[in-house]
Amino acid sequence: MCGIIFRKKLPNRPIHRSQTHRRKRMTDKKETEKKGMAAADRLRWLPPAVRNIIITAVSAAVLCFCAFAVIRYGSSDGSDSSDSLRRPDESEHFAVDTTAASDTTPSGLDPGTEDELPITARPAAELAAEGYVLSEGAYDDSYRIGEIDCGIDFGEEYSLRSLRSDNGGGGYTSVPVLRMYMGYILYDNGSYLSALTGDGAVAAAGIDKLTPIYQRTGAGKPIFSSGKRYYIINDGEGTLSEIRFDPDFGTTLSYDYPASYVSRPVKLYRFYVDTEEIRLISDWTGKDLTDDIARTLEIHDEDYLSRMDFDPYTKQVVRTRLWGYEDGAGNVLIEPTYHYATEFNADGYAFVGGSDGRLQMIDGSGDVVLDTYPRTFYLASGDARYVIDGMYMPEKRDASCIGMFRFDHGLMRVSRQIYDYYNPDEHASTLDSLIYQDGKVFALPTGYTLCSYSDGVALLQHGAEYGYMDYTGRWIVEPTLRSAEPFYEGLAVIGYGSGEKVVIDTSGKVVLRDGYSYISNCSSGVMVAYSVNTGWHVFNKMAQAAQ
Repeated sequence: MCGIIFRKKLPNRPIHRSQTHRRKRMTDKKETEKKGMAAADRLRWLPPAVRNIIITAVSAAVLCFCAFAVIRYGSSDGSDSSDSLRRPDESEHFAVDTTAASDTTPSGLDPGTEDELPITARPAAELAAEGYVLSEGAYDDSYRIGEIDCGIDFGEEYSLRSLRSDNGGGGYTSVPVLRMYMGYILYDNGSYLSALTGDGAVAAAGIDKLTPIYQRTGAGKPIFSSGKRYYIINDGEGTLSEIRFDPDFGTTLSYDYPASYVSRPVKLYRFYVDTEEIRLISDWTGKDLTDDIARTLEIHDEDYLSRMDFDPYTKQVVRTRLWGYEDGAGNVLIEPTYHYATEFNADGYAFVGGSDGRLQMIDGSGDVVLDTYPRTFYLASGDARYVIDGMYMPEKRDASCIGMFRFDHGLMRVSRQIYDYYNPDEHASTLDSLIYQDGKVFALPTGYTLCSYSDGVALLQHGAEYGYMDYTGRWIVEPTLRSAEPFYEGLAVIGYGSGEKVVIDTSGKVVLRDGYSYISNCSSGVMVAYSVNTGWHVFNKMAQAAQ
């Protein structure tokens, strides 16, 4: 690399900064010598013996003070010893929370009891010899956790490289050596990325350009993307196959769901038509007022609407997409009249909605079987007002929405949007709730936020602490946890204040604990864990093979 050096002409005989400091030090030295001489003159009137004793005593006191200061400073936290310095580039890849641990455990026992002892996994090979196999089913007491010997040295580091974050902040994120994707173990050795199967075998190597999209094919194969192309891994061959995939027809939620979720009893498939419709557009702001006006007319009459302070608007023709359902032969069974439409779930229901995002649940005939809108009630919190509420499409479609669009142990998580009764265009609040199949709301404890619902267990947050409540309303883990994840396949990862992570089942019992600072969620029966002392571990959730 070459460049241009700009030189500036300096004045003749410049006084260098060090010369200036040297002159100042010489001046200070002369002043100190003068003060010392003056002090010595004041002692000359004393007898020589007394004067020598005083000088010796003062010198000894000064030496003692200096020695004490060196010892005291050297033992303090502010020591400047090179051994105690830690630069950012020398820090660990994985920081463990060092705050005080919680006083309670998932079982409710005090720390230090037998329940706090390590709970390790047996070798998976031993369990396989007893008839156990990898399973993505919901964990119960008949299951076992087996540790896999992959025959690969994963090293002792949590991460071997960092990649630029895609959150727009411009920073970098440490990439774990191991992470899970729909049953595959993604192994980053610092040079390239490989996909391993649940037993540690290499499924495909050099897949750095592929991105997990948290979708599966109809056969349950995990899908990867590269640009606008989509691929699956050919297990046992180490190759990739490009597939045809349209994200518009993927599952409504994109997260690490098991392959069994793609099996559905209702063989109806979504399709769409692009059409035009008339919308009411504000003349002042360009905002689409159609849904606000329609919501007002559902509750009030046109006279009330005329008194509302809506902007003047005009009718405009806009392009829109409407969804319907057809069978495998392409026969239309449910006409395309919906702005939103989900796939049919395992219970035989789908969720459809209009342009305002309000949802209804329909069966295979297109009949509405659940419609929670309009429902009115008195909102006692905040400014206390009469409101209307309903079930709406969530803003996100990822793991943060686990528990939506399917009933689990008789309950389903829904996103509720609440509007002012007298001003239906005014959005009051959004909250997540659990509802029964008849639309009645499950009573959550006051002051708690619903974070997820899966395997019949709600993850609730109160302030900075988390806990789990089952579908009967019973706490299985009191809200004392520093961190907690949703249940996946009957297992959940929780974190204590010490930074240790453990795995519990839906009864709150700890099933894996061995000083891990990171444990992945269960992914099609596979988990990975990291310990600063022992490095990386791979586990299988195993059940007795069907006879």
